[in-house]
Amino acid sequence: MSGEEVAESVGGPATDPARRRTTSPALALGDAWVIVELAPDAVLVVDERGRIELANRAAEVMFGCGRDSLIGLNVDALVPDARRELHRRHREVFATVPQARPMGVGVDLWARRADGSEVAVDISLSPVTFGHGPRIVAIVREVTEHRHEEQETRRRLILADEERIGALLQERITTRLSAAGLALEAAMNRASPEVAHRLRDVIDELDAVLLEIRTAVFGGQ
Repeated sequence: MSGEEVAESVGGPATDPARRRTTSPALALGDAWVIVELAPDAVLVVDERGRIELANRAAEVMFGCGRDSLIGLNVDALVPDARRELHRRHREVFATVPQARPMGVGVDLWARRADGSEVAVDISLSPVTFGHGPRIVAIVREVTEHRHEEQETRRRLILADEERIGALLQERITTRLSAAGLALEAAMNRASPEVAHRLRDVIDELDAVLLEIRTAVFGGQ
């Protein structure tokens, strides 16, 4: 639905100079929608039941379908099946305390396109009131590339932690085990044959543990 169509549906042509001078709420909506149509992010206007009433051009591109297919659709249908129930709960919570804020803070949000593919998104919600009652304006931004960058950053941090832990193991565990083995070997030279035999078993066990640690942490280095 274009900006002029929105204006006409709520109060007359957006290009009527006389109507522009009245600065009526209906006219303001029509004018604003012309700007929304040019927005790079998908914009959806949703009623209190979650049904889409308006969608801009960017929404058509993001979800891969015309706005005729979007309008009248429940917004939950744009969420992947596995995440739909969580999205519904988020929407219901927002309805109880409507205020401008991001949706699902701390949760990875995903949207489903018409072809079944999924894209990572950030969603900002703002409550508005016009026409016949309250509405929610949802601004949806695709962040798939950004999400991949975050995942890569987390992966690198995990690898860095593993390297740090490996260095810690090498310094505090393998070094001490080696020192303990050397001390046992020195004691074995002064022990009786029976005790020396037992000490040899302990030393061999220490060597086996050291080998397992080096193999697990350093790949056998």
